[in-house]
Amino acid sequence: MTFGTPEHKPRDGIDALVCGYASPVRERRVFVMLKMFADDSDSQDGDKLLFLAGYALAAPAWADFSDEWAAALSKPPVLQALHMRNCFQQWRPQAREEKLESLAVVLRKYRPFTLECSVSRAEFSSILLPHLPYDFRHAYWLLFHYFILILARHMRSKGMTGPAEFVFDNQGNVGLNALLWFQSLRKLQPPELQPFLTSDPSFKNDGDVLPLQAADMLAWHLRRRSAPECTERERELGTSIVFEYAQLHFDREKLTELASGISEIEGIENVKTRQSSLKKAKLQELARKLNGHVS
Repeated sequence: MTFGTPEHKPRDGIDALVCGYASPVRERRVFVMLKMFADDSDSQDGDKLLFLAGYALAAPAWADFSDEWAAALSKPPVLQALHMRNCFQQWRPQAREEKLESLAVVLRKYRPFTLECSVSRAEFSSILLPHLPYDFRHAYWLLFHYFILILARHMRSKGMTGPAEFVFDNQGNVGLNALLWFQSLRKLQPPELQPFLTSDPSFKNDGDVLPLQAADMLAWHLRRRSAPECTERERELGTSIVFEYAQLHFDREKLTELASGISEIEGIENVKTRQSSLKKAKLQELARKLNGHVS
């Protein structure tokens, strides 16, 4: 099946996301497309980085964007879908650069709001993980939770209306677990953030929702720019697809402060095994510790 055929139009994925809203609501609904990128390559210090990155734009703009993204993919040499890890394996370097530039042109036309949240998995494991409940043992939940809070803070500061709708790239059980606990933690956020917090983030396939491919391109370049093998051209292109920008990196200081706060929760030691679960009182205390790290 190719893009643009009667069976599948590029904007179909966006239309499916907003079909339940009345027309005036659809026009102003903000959708955030996010991609998780795990850096599995060895850096000089043996660290591993986890990035969650993506773009925010109103639904009608995403629909037009999808048409233009699909058109850029279909220009020779044709690319069925953008997946930065493996879609260019048989391509000449010049053809790869030209295709990426044509996709970057689409992004630079729409200039979506850019978000990034990242953490060293090695530092997460050594500093924060020993203090966490069992259900929060994967670093993905940390980025998932804060990503939504970062945008909520931004929308409130700009006088925007909410909530935004978050569309995450499929992450299997790790994503579903993060979603389960976010829905509980959401109710414990400050009242001023509640109007901006989505109640039901979703997970979609980037073959159905094309802006997720743009998030993949962003996340790859954000990770790549810190790698020793990053070329000047890759760095330039990555910079050109970052627009109005919000970013949070959990460095050692932030992780240590968060670990210290969580370790003070009474009874936290009793919810670190597979058989244990969080009680409401501990969840409320955990939410308070997390809220202190979003400005």
